[in-house]
Amino acid sequence: FVYALTWAESSLNAKARSSVARGMMQLTKSAWVEVSDQSYRHAWDWKVNVRVAIDYLSFCRDYLQRHGSFTYPLLAACYRYGPYYVKSKGFDLKQIKHPKNVIYQRIFSGNIRPVTPPI
Repeated sequence: FVYALTWAESSLNAKARSSVARGMMQLTKSAWVEVSDQSYRHAWDWKVNVRVAIDYLSFCRDYLQRHGSFTYPLLAACYRYGPYYVKSKGFDLKQIKHPKNVIYQRIFSGNIRPVTPPI
């Protein structure tokens, strides 16, 4: 699941950048500070980026579980859009904008292993 998200976010590019996110796992500053005390400038270090992203995934998972709404598609939606956005949509995947990214589309449709990890 993490490998699929990483592939969807950056094609494993540690220097990936969007208008709002950095690094291999494309973390936003707000997601970063939600779970890390480290400076956001460390988002370019792929090891730190992946570690903080996994912490953020754990935060999102716990958030969904506290609200009785955990599923892997909703976890992907929380990672992509933020847990508060997902909550604002009533934890209803049908109300959440579906991304253009094919990997995310597969996850949203229930395939939690849409990318084969390397051996």
